[in-house]
Amino acid sequence: MALSMLFAIVPFLFRHGERKRYLAAVAIGILGACMTYQVSIGIFLVLLIFLAMKDWADGKDGKEILKFVLWSAGSALLALLMFQKCLMTTEDVYVSNEMPAISVFMAEFLKHLGQYCGLIGEDAKVLWLILAGLMGVGFVILFVLGSKRNKIMAGLIAAVGLFCMAMAAYTPYSMLAEPLYAARAMYAIGAVIAILGIYTASRAANFKRGWQKLVAVPAMVLAWCFFVFAFTYGNALKEQDTYRNMQITMVTSDLNELLPKMGSKNVAVQVSGQIDYSPVIRNMPEDTRRALHRLLKSSFGRNTAWMAYRVTEGPWLMDVTRRADENLTERNLPVLRDTALYKIRGDQDNILVEFKGEEFDVSF
Repeated sequence: MALSMLFAIVPFLFRHGERKRYLAAVAIGILGACMTYQVSIGIFLVLLIFLAMKDWADGKDGKEILKFVLWSAGSALLALLMFQKCLMTTEDVYVSNEMPAISVFMAEFLKHLGQYCGLIGEDAKVLWLILAGLMGVGFVILFVLGSKRNKIMAGLIAAVGLFCMAMAAYTPYSMLAEPLYAARAMYAIGAVIAILGIYTASRAANFKRGWQKLVAVPAMVLAWCFFVFAFTYGNALKEQDTYRNMQITMVTSDLNELLPKMGSKNVAVQVSGQIDYSPVIRNMPEDTRRALHRLLKSSFGRNTAWMAYRVTEGPWLMDVTRRADENLTERNLPVLRDTALYKIRGDQDNILVEFKGEEFDVSF
């Protein structure tokens, strides 16, 4: 992901140089982003819009700005087509990299864009949204004050441009038939927040009066909020890992006791259900839990294949294999052990471990 962000940003370092070199950098950057993590293409679009706005506010020629935007977009589009035709393989699993039919494209695009915006509102704390809104207001004010253009027009450009940047962050994925809505696929909005924060803080530093510098306060407070939340997320990861490993260890201990009694030297093991959120996470404040819910979900949710791997491939179990060719949950195997966290079923040749996380209410 970090590499894809680099691919999306670096091309703009060449924008004041020779045009051919810049267009080549854009094409390479977009191809690199496509081959690493495609969400970062949204960061490219956000920066393109912002730089065009900044050039306009600085009084640069409108035709040159238009050429910059069109050449950049053309080179990026060419790279995307090259990736689609030559490198991309069609996937339709939990997401789809196909595009909707032309007849429903706009409706699907707007629906997906709306879902991304809705998820931001659900995931973010109220304080974060307020601070981001204040940063947006500060951005528009400072853009107008620093512009060499007509102030009314500058205010309109700033407001429309800010809206376009926010939408551009999720434009690439919204164009897909079935985009990814996981938290890891939504980091492009961070580029918009970073631009707002850097712009307001740097512009406010030029003011001579102390009260005028207050416009940078929301950016500083929001940066601190994110800094603190990063540690909260890290602690949650550690707590969830400890809770998960505890259950895996308990299952392994029980299997070590049960397997010698089964008489078979090659027992097939299958895992179903899910491991619940750690009690530490479930007892966190609600606004923190909402964000952690989506951030942690993919690491321990219904990823039964990985949980089965932890059970079957550990060095502490012998003569077991992971079974994937048959669904043992349909065989009504007898219960060998029933605990508060999991249930072990099995016969002479098969073991089914059923984690009971789904029995808990983990909706926040």
